[in-house]
Amino acid sequence: ANPLALLISKGVDAYLQTIFPPMVALFGLLFFVLVVLPRLGEGNPLIRLARMWSVYLPPLSSFRRDRSIATFSDTLGACISAGLPLRTSLHMACEATHHPYFHGKAEVVLDAIENGATLGNALALLPILPREVTAMIGHGEGVGCLDQVLPRIAAQYEEKAQKLASMIIVSVSIIAFVAIIGFL
Repeated sequence: ANPLALLISKGVDAYLQTIFPPMVALFGLLFFVLVVLPRLGEGNPLIRLARMWSVYLPPLSSFRRDRSIATFSDTLGACISAGLPLRTSLHMACEATHHPYFHGKAEVVLDAIENGATLGNALALLPILPREVTAMIGHGEGVGCLDQVLPRIAAQYEEKAQKLASMIIVSVSIIAFVAIIGFL
């Protein structure tokens, strides 16, 4: 039944009884997603579950991929600039992303490097990294300015992730607004 028609035919009490439970559920869900979930610790099962599902939901997967590429590039650049060995740097960069497509992939890249591949070509083995990123890393490696290229890649992908996050927030706001209006 249409809640607005219920308001006219049976009064305010019947209307509020109909509309109140879905509104409480909607606002509770929004509160949980926007306030509670971000404050949970890294080891929390809900955080792991949210990360796992975010890989499969199209807008969130793009956000997560771009954010992971930014984190990977930033961490790798910082480690290389600090003079850490490449093995340690790759392991730290892959694990810093918390992305399943990076998890444990440092050894794949290191094996390719040990077999004669450049860093850019070895990173091309990771399907999550776009060709433009591996090309930029390969170029930076070739001209000896990898420590300058990696922060640029990180900034570029962080900006893409922020734009995507804004788009997601606007979309969710519109959907919530439509849902609320639909109850009226």
